[in-house]
Amino acid sequence: YDIAERDHAEIQRRRDDLASLFTYLNEREILLAINHAFSGLTGARAQADFADFAEYFPAVEILNGQMLPVANRHAETFAARHRKIALAVSDSHTLAGLGRT
Repeated sequence: YDIAERDHAEIQRRRDDLASLFTYLNEREILLAINHAFSGLTGARAQADFADFAEYFPAVEILNGQMLPVANRHAETFAARHRKIALAVSDSHTLAGLGRT
């Protein structure tokens, strides 16, 4: 994502103010992606959440090596329907799974 240390600090400062965060990321041309959109690990989603994802996020994680295949399929369908940049990640927190997706 090519995020500089100053960007990281500013992102953390704005993380509870989404409008301000989105403005900053767009001004700095930093890619913004929604991850784990269809995973229960991140809590229940309301229909309004998906409307926000479609409107504000240019990229969607569609393949995550740690998510259930059905969650990945739903994310891929969502990304295609809304013409989003598709991302894939291993999401590994250990060396054993690093780069396997």
